[in-house]
Amino acid sequence: MKNYYYIFLLLLLISCCSSNKEISSKSGESFLYYNIILGEGGGFTGNQNGFYIDTLGVVKSFSGITFSKSKMNNIGQLSITQINEINNLIQTIKDKKYNQAGNMTSYLVLTKNNSELRFSWENTVPDKNASQELLSFYYKVTDIINKLNK
Repeated sequence: MKNYYYIFLLLLLISCCSSNKEISSKSGESFLYYNIILGEGGGFTGNQNGFYIDTLGVVKSFSGITFSKSKMNNIGQLSITQINEINNLIQTIKDKKYNQAGNMTSYLVLTKNNSELRFSWENTVPDKNASQELLSFYYKVTDIINKLNK
């Protein structure tokens, strides 16, 4: 009886894996595996607020002293077009660097294939010293998030 249980679990896992592949191939688009965190924090309280976007386009908001995936609220789902726009823009910033800090610091963290790319700047919007590619990425992502929040 125990063997049947293990065989059942194995078959269940195999079917789940194959159905997941089927979903990603039906769209016809190859996704880059990434997570994006766009936030701001610091000051007297050290509180952080921001948004988290995963590879499949799920957008969540967070707020708290520390970033925690368990304390996020679902905001919405990106379209395939929006995901592709972000994928294309990721390619333009992957070799860029920009890190400034202040009392209130905003940040963009891109985690892709177990490597992390961090950008930070003082206040809420990157200043004129940031690269045009970083500014384009930032404005595109914030525009998409703002449209979901309405």
